[in-house]
Amino acid sequence: TISQIACFAGSSTTLTRQDCNKLDVAFRSLVRKIVRHPSGWDYSRPFHELLHECHLRVSHFCNRHNIKTWSAEVRKRQWQFMGSVMRGDPQKWCFQLMHWKPQGHRNVGRPHMKFCDQFDNYWLHMKRIASISQLPINNHWLDIVYDSRAWAKQVPAFIEFHS
Repeated sequence: TISQIACFAGSSTTLTRQDCNKLDVAFRSLVRKIVRHPSGWDYSRPFHELLHECHLRVSHFCNRHNIKTWSAEVRKRQWQFMGSVMRGDPQKWCFQLMHWKPQGHRNVGRPHMKFCDQFDNYWLHMKRIASISQLPINNHWLDIVYDSRAWAKQVPAFIEFHS
């Protein structure tokens, strides 16, 4: 299906907020075609009001049918993939690829990103929250990789952090 293809393509690379926004715009566009607008719409209203109402209908439809946005699904898959790779053998190429730093030149202001960088940024954010609320937290996200229950509990917060 289209959702599986979009989520697979997005899971294989680091995503920026712009990439996630593009995924979600395409997702909402497809769902709007499924939901459709009611037959009694007043087209004399401003376009942004109609679009907002349509967006609310899409959100209600997705919540009612438990459909996640593509960006949330991609982030969930990235979290699960990272956990399975990091629990694996350190000699395997996919484990080593997580720490690989791309070579070459990039535009000013846009540094090279490793796949692990998004997890490091998330964990720094969680440590800041934990220090404010004075909750205990591990020093690094790799500390909870081997505890699959603790790892799975972090999925909603990881998705929320990136949305």
